[in-house]
Amino acid sequence: MNKWIAGSGVLSLFTLGIHVVMGGQEVHDPTLRSELALLIKAVWSVVWHFTTAILGLNGLALIYAAKSEAVQKPLVLLVVAQYAALSILFIGYSMAYLGSPIEMPQWTLFAAICALGLWGLRHSVRIAGAEGAR
Repeated sequence: MNKWIAGSGVLSLFTLGIHVVMGGQEVHDPTLRSELALLIKAVWSVVWHFTTAILGLNGLALIYAAKSEAVQKPLVLLVVAQYAALSILFIGYSMAYLGSPIEMPQWTLFAAICALGLWGLRHSVRIAGAEGAR
């Protein structure tokens, strides 16, 4: 098992927990209590729960990838691409609307998941290369 990739999966599941508990209290629930139109609230809830599902599915995919070399590279790269995009979006919107990337620090978790996953892939390539040379 690739421990780096498994760690990225665990971090994704940890991020899921933060999303549900803290994000629910600080972002989702207040939005639903706001005066926004019902259609906007409904769309917001779909986006919220879609994010919840993606965090969980990506975490499980990374853990699976840590155990299965056959699917490791494509699965890790798919999740890294998603989380890299999220990192960029969080940084960009935080800078544009709030003037600082620190105001929405979620990107740091997504960047860490990417780093762990990519480090794990690099480690797998080294191991495979070393074994092939024997």
